[in-house]
Amino acid sequence: MPNWSNEELGKKLTENPELSPCPPSLDKGNPLPMLASLLTKKHKYNAERTSGFASRKEYNYARQLELRKQAHEIDFWLKQVRLPLPGQTEYRVDFVIFTQVANTALYELHWIEVKGYKVRLGEIKRKQAEELYNIVVEVV
Repeated sequence: MPNWSNEELGKKLTENPELSPCPPSLDKGNPLPMLASLLTKKHKYNAERTSGFASRKEYNYARQLELRKQAHEIDFWLKQVRLPLPGQTEYRVDFVIFTQVANTALYELHWIEVKGYKVRLGEIKRKQAEELYNIVVEVV
């Protein structure tokens, strides 16, 4: 990167008015939009993060769960439940849905994985978690 003096930089900017010594958002006095875009980590599969969820598909599924909860079809749900796996790794289930078994203190659990893109490693971890914890993870 060239180390120009202030005079040389001024001359370059005068000769090339389309150049700017800093990003446009800094020229306007507000660096936050530019800094936020630099700090926001892009999702590995280009999913669009929405309201704290990894993708719009997960967000929409969570909205459906909230409606089902309000309609008393389910009692409650959790998101991003971690299941430790051998080898110091883990599998994260997107949602666990709890439904109380009629007039008892027992709950029926539904393990849900919201997928927009199949990944081999995810399938391996899911199968490993299913075997280890004796659960069935439904992929939607």
